[in-house]
Amino acid sequence: MGYLVRNLTFDQSAGRWKYRRVIPVALRQHIDRNITEFVRWLGAKEGTSKTPSASVLAACAQAVAECEALLSLARKRLLGEFDQLDTAAIRQVIKLLRDDLAEPSRRGALLKALGVALHDPVEAVADLRKLMNSGDSLEHLRASVAALCERLGLMVDKDTEGFQRLARRCLAVVLEVLYPEVEPLPVAAPTKVEPSRKPMASVARKAKQTITGLPEAWWREAEKAGLSASTKEAYFRVTRQFRAFIGHDDAERVTAADVVAYKDHRLAQGTSLKTIKGTDISALRVLFGWAVSQQLLGHNPADGIKVMKAKRKVERSKGFTDEEARALLTASFKYQPSGWESPQVTAVRRWVPWLMAYTGARVGEVVQLRKEDIRQEGDHWVIRLTPEAGTIKTSVFRDVVLHPHLVALGFITFVQSRPFGHLFLKLLQKTDKAVHGGLETAKNRVREFVRTIITDERVQPNHAWRHRFETTARSLGKREDVTNAITGHATAGAAAGYGEVTLAAQVKFFEDWPKVEV
Repeated sequence: MGYLVRNLTFDQSAGRWKYRRVIPVALRQHIDRNITEFVRWLGAKEGTSKTPSASVLAACAQAVAECEALLSLARKRLLGEFDQLDTAAIRQVIKLLRDDLAEPSRRGALLKALGVALHDPVEAVADLRKLMNSGDSLEHLRASVAALCERLGLMVDKDTEGFQRLARRCLAVVLEVLYPEVEPLPVAAPTKVEPSRKPMASVARKAKQTITGLPEAWWREAEKAGLSASTKEAYFRVTRQFRAFIGHDDAERVTAADVVAYKDHRLAQGTSLKTIKGTDISALRVLFGWAVSQQLLGHNPADGIKVMKAKRKVERSKGFTDEEARALLTASFKYQPSGWESPQVTAVRRWVPWLMAYTGARVGEVVQLRKEDIRQEGDHWVIRLTPEAGTIKTSVFRDVVLHPHLVALGFITFVQSRPFGHLFLKLLQKTDKAVHGGLETAKNRVREFVRTIITDERVQPNHAWRHRFETTARSLGKREDVTNAITGHATAGAAAGYGEVTLAAQVKFFEDWPKVEV
């Protein structure tokens, strides 16, 4: 019987074991070199294709730890969150530093990064001493210590007093290990930093309104107004990232130049103009504008900041072609996990593409489905897409009749085999934050699975089903109001506010809807 460890595989061509893990799409731009997967070859050619040796398993454990640290750091960069430098974290950094100093090549690289003489002990000590008296040199020290922290998956704020103490402690360790005869540096002494470019009175006073406090105050009102939780998450994320970029949390000190610089920073990161315009700048404009309207601030620094609209080249249809739809749904229907994975992950790849194909629903609406959202009405099965399960863009629930082909394929049998709760989300906690985190993970899994089949970057891996559904409806001459009731699109005109689209109308809608044969 084979030996199974997640992401550990045996490469037949190389005759070696390797650890391979795909990097979630949302995190790739926050990882150096924008890698799409993390791969580590594990030791020499030893063990068999069925049973890895003890040394391979040990190397695999190290690879897992390294990958987790990398992903953890990327998530913090995405959210703009900083780690607290508590006692445990500082001990980890110091241990890593001592390990580096014990290894000649790493020791040399560290000292070179600090601008320290490598061969002359007298000059080296002098260089290290200078680090505490020169603002320019101190920046080298801060960068080196921050790099140590990043290797442990720690994202730190280099402007905090705690980081300054850690940097001085690291310098003391370097002197202690390499030059024990030198009098140690007093760790508790204040560290010289570059003088602030802001007037001291401005730096010293406590901010009346913080940047990161804006979405908290705004959400107390926005939640009652019915705004979606996904909008809340986006606004909180943008303010954390913006605060991390400008280096302070004082909303009154933010200028239009800060917002423009942040826009340029996001462009340099490779973020799309659509995201910068519709999420980043829009969130800042709304939050600062709301604060002005509530007399919390005197000006809106994001007001008037423009972002160009990208002119997209249209080189193909936005929906999947018949061939693409058939290839993707065939792969989904026949999907079998190559190693261990949770039932929820398997179900995401097995059923979510089919549900999107036959409902035109958004991927987030589908992956948040719960067992209790599926019911039988007469001879037909119905799914309820509701904000109660997670989030709905319009904040309005809708019932959608299931195409009979979905039932014939075994979807209802799958639903009945699962416990109550979310069908596609693996949740450790039943909190709103856990649900929204699970939603993002599940959506990324769908996207990554689709890209293994449909590699054409000109078509969106999830939204293409929605375009295809609308195209099919028009080709069959379906009533627009019934189509919109199924997909969740708004119907224009005053008459749209009268009457309802019944389930019977949906049953008739699907009577001649084409099946995708696999």
